[in-house]
Amino acid sequence: MLPDAPVPPDSVVPLGWVVSPGGIVPAAGGKTPELLTPVVMVECGRDAHRGTETLTLAFPRDGAWRRLVVDRRDAADAHAIVRHASAGLPVTSNNARLLVQYLSEYEAANRQHCP
Repeated sequence: MLPDAPVPPDSVVPLGWVVSPGGIVPAAGGKTPELLTPVVMVECGRDAHRGTETLTLAFPRDGAWRRLVVDRRDAADAHAIVRHASAGLPVTSNNARLLVQYLSEYEAANRQHCP
């Protein structure tokens, strides 16, 4: 779907989602993207000092893929994920729950491929 996305080669789109350059749509939700920019998971990490997990997300911005490392906790919380909008993450208070659900399912479908 996104041939230039910086994802591991075996990455898959989770069942129930359609991802395209125009955004992310729940398969049952229709044709209008509810997330207007695709977001993918590039890496999974662990902060050895804090004992917490991180996710590296990527999304197209200004003609290139931008990467953003977020605490996994933030990626699982609709209120917390909105804070990353200031770093360019394409999320608003209107679509935060949908992005959190998508990221959860994306991680579950791709955890074994996540470097």
